[in-house]
Amino acid sequence: MQDLKTGHLIGASPRAQFFGQLIGSLVSIVVTSTAYSLYMRAYTIPGPSFPAPSAFVWLSLARLLRKTLHHAYPIYYLIYSCCDRRRSASRE
Repeated sequence: MQDLKTGHLIGASPRAQFFGQLIGSLVSIVVTSTAYSLYMRAYTIPGPSFPAPSAFVWLSLARLLRKTLHHAYPIYYLIYSCCDRRRSASRE
């Protein structure tokens, strides 16, 4: 809502703001994907040059879930979404 309010203050139409955000989002997909591909060619993540401890944690979690829950993905997603909703509701 804040971006529409700012756009209104400078006289931009909501339609122009929407298309600006849409174009920015699409361009950012191409730019970040390309940058990530180039970065992965130069470094292994996580690796000795770039340890990235948080990336290692998420990589380990992804590998664990892929190996142990590959047959139960729909059930896992349902359980995770319910737990996540409860956690986000308790924060409010």
